[in-house]
Amino acid sequence: MPRTRHTAGNGRLKNGAHPAEHAIWKMLLQKCLNVSCSQYPKYGGRGVQVCDRWRDADGFAHFLEDVGPQPHAGAGLRLLDPGGDFEPGNVTWDDTRQSRILTCGGRSQSLNEWAQELDVRPATIRARLGSGWSVERALTTRVPYRFCARRKWHPARPTKGRPDAPASDGGDTPAADSNEPPDE
Repeated sequence: MPRTRHTAGNGRLKNGAHPAEHAIWKMLLQKCLNVSCSQYPKYGGRGVQVCDRWRDADGFAHFLEDVGPQPHAGAGLRLLDPGGDFEPGNVTWDDTRQSRILTCGGRSQSLNEWAQELDVRPATIRARLGSGWSVERALTTRVPYRFCARRKWHPARPTKGRPDAPASDGGDTPAADSNEPPDE
């Protein structure tokens, strides 16, 4: 298996920094072993463990040898058997954020595809769903205008002339379908 990044025996790159896989390895140890970790109840609290090979003195080197390098930036580890442990053969690299499929109005797309189509940040949709919003509400509610610290009004994202954009209430805010700052 060809590698683009080479680590020394200590798991560091030539310049002394850790590769991206090191942070992922450290996080899976935290999820399973550290009761103070916010994700411990989902992993260690349910009995999910990390194999001894990945926990010993050369654990990171063994982890990298078993799972290989991260295939692309943003890839994360996914358990093949969610009830199993973090061990060779039960984990795979996967795009953990793109695989969430949402259905609205009879159409199914990934969360990232919905975000691109609606011109909304994926983090906005994820936060709404995490707050208990329904899929339909999370995808159809427009992003409101925000007030910039430099005292200029601007939309969170350009409205692209959407007819459902809110109109001006006659106050000192510009019309919602305008991307221009107000006259001073």
